[in-house]
Amino acid sequence: MGAHARDHVIHNLAGLQLGRRTTDIDFAVAVPSNEEFRERTKSLTPLSDSGMSFSIRKFAVDLIPFRKDRPVIITEITPGVLMDTTGIAEAFTTATPLDQEHPWLRLPTLQAMIVLKTVAWRMRRSEVDKDATDLGLLLDCVSQGVFADRCFEDGELLERFEGDPDLVGAHLTGRDIAQDLPAAAKACHDEWLDARLVSSSTREPLRRQQIRAQLEALHHGWSEATVTTP
Repeated sequence: MGAHARDHVIHNLAGLQLGRRTTDIDFAVAVPSNEEFRERTKSLTPLSDSGMSFSIRKFAVDLIPFRKDRPVIITEITPGVLMDTTGIAEAFTTATPLDQEHPWLRLPTLQAMIVLKTVAWRMRRSEVDKDATDLGLLLDCVSQGVFADRCFEDGELLERFEGDPDLVGAHLTGRDIAQDLPAAAKACHDEWLDARLVSSSTREPLRRQQIRAQLEALHHGWSEATVTTP
């Protein structure tokens, strides 16, 4: 998770320039309970009282515990420290293994990173704007690199969005979100309607259009799911 996962999507997959740099490393760790997480991390050197920040081999590492059976949850990591882990379980399910030697280490998809950055913005929007900036960078990716070709495959979508691949890509990514992270997407719906999210982002007019295109695909995906559910 975090900046390194963001950079993987932005640079390795979309071929764009890297965003802001950071020395922190962020991992989400699947555990059956917070008690188990505290037991597993008690031998590590803490860097704060949050229960999630540690020094590991001289690196500052944030470890975020999540439950694979709880796609939407605000959890108490340690007494008085709350963490919104919404979307992490669904992101883990659809993430790509780093390589054959490390199948347990997975990299989130573009659609998962968009959701996770929205959740992060929801948690700390009153403190920092960096999550909105990151969201803007991720929305730049929807029509670039490995995501580019599909933006020109559907003539009907191209016609609807007047040949603009940035909007077609946003719509297709919204479709991916509805499919891969349905619970988290519903939890984030109001945040995508919040004008402060795009006003804190880059290229604001385009971002508003992209969010609308993404939401259109989400609503369509939810309607189809309702119709086909017995």
